[in-house]
Amino acid sequence: MDRESSGRKVGNEVKEDRISGLSDSILCHILSFLPTKYAVATSILSSRWKLVWTSIANFDFDDRLCLEYSRTEDLTNDASTKFENFVNRVLVLSNSVNINKFTLTCCKLRYPACLNSWLFTAIMRNVREIQLDLYDVELPECLCTCKTLEVLSLRSIFVIKIPSSGMCFPSVKILFVELLSPKNSVTEKLFSSCPVLEELTIIAHFDCHDPVTNFLILSSTLKTLTIGINVQGSIYNRHNFMISAPNLKCLYIQDDTLLSYTVDELHPSCEVMIDIFRKGLEYFSTPNIQQFLRGVGKTKILDLSANTMMALEIILTKDWPTFPSVTLLEVDVGSSLWRLLLVLLDRFPNLEVFIFQKELREPAILEHGLYRPLCVPSCLLSNVKNIEMCKFTGEKEELDLIEYCLKNGEVLETMRVVSGKMTLQKKLKLCQKLLSLERGSKTCKIEFL
Repeated sequence: MDRESSGRKVGNEVKEDRISGLSDSILCHILSFLPTKYAVATSILSSRWKLVWTSIANFDFDDRLCLEYSRTEDLTNDASTKFENFVNRVLVLSNSVNINKFTLTCCKLRYPACLNSWLFTAIMRNVREIQLDLYDVELPECLCTCKTLEVLSLRSIFVIKIPSSGMCFPSVKILFVELLSPKNSVTEKLFSSCPVLEELTIIAHFDCHDPVTNFLILSSTLKTLTIGINVQGSIYNRHNFMISAPNLKCLYIQDDTLLSYTVDELHPSCEVMIDIFRKGLEYFSTPNIQQFLRGVGKTKILDLSANTMMALEIILTKDWPTFPSVTLLEVDVGSSLWRLLLVLLDRFPNLEVFIFQKELREPAILEHGLYRPLCVPSCLLSNVKNIEMCKFTGEKEELDLIEYCLKNGEVLETMRVVSGKMTLQKKLKLCQKLLSLERGSKTCKIEFL
């Protein structure tokens, strides 16, 4: 190793350059975590570093780093060409036999054919993961038929032609798609054409005037499904989700409009988390909401956010469906709905674990206190074994609810109370209060954390 690469001189003493002394494989591993622009830039450090970057297996091309611009209009053709030439040169000089990850963020392509060439190069080198953040492109067929690709992320307005075989992304197990005003040509075919897909995330952004879009998700291999919906403006068209994934383990829906969902063949062990905002509820009918709840209600694990609780209360009033399959229920609830918790429990006859927490954004003072139904919910008498209250602050309605559950929980084994921020003195006082409450179960333990 030459003096240039072996160390640097400080005063009369030469300090050892330990980083340059590492093996090429270790240096490549370190450079793989950097944007490719910076990895390539290390070639000017010394002769030792000149060719190290050419063996990296992860490529991250971002025109925002290579070019200075704040808006798409600021990108001149010369600037775009400069970025495209940089990507071409890097891929030509690279000697990596296999590419692990290929990431491309590009606001504007002057020559769209470059995208085909770059992806073809990655595919020929057995790429495992691809992330694309582009605008208005047509994905090449070679991407759709790549047999080594396992992880794919598409953040773009794109056009994709499903192969005539009806099979797309034959080896992709994880698919993330963010769509702007999606078209049925994509949403009705793509998500049901991936034969080994296990994890799917769909983020969709709609304008209020977009035509109705149907999302068809039919998969026997899918295990995790995440849906995020955002609509700008008032809602005039109802978009539809049709989900049939019998082996699904986790379903998470975050929706600010409450679209139309049809859920079939949900696996009993699937965990369902629903976060629905109140926006545009006047456009939807009670039967549609009940149909959705009946579909997800087949699961054993259900998680409802505070937004969902408020939205469903507005729509359903007292017409809540029954959830006979749910054994674990987790809810976030504001003070305005605190009194309805016991009514809600009556809809879960086989509930065993109940976890709830107060949404602190809601007003803390109740006007009517805890509503006590004439009959104790059957699940409290015969099934509920564990109850957990989170963000406990010691307010009267919280104590009333705990007291009610302890008194009527005849098979209750554990009452766990997780306190919010409070002084040690207040915590000790509340602990004494909880321990003094009457218990319907002789084996019930109170845990105060």
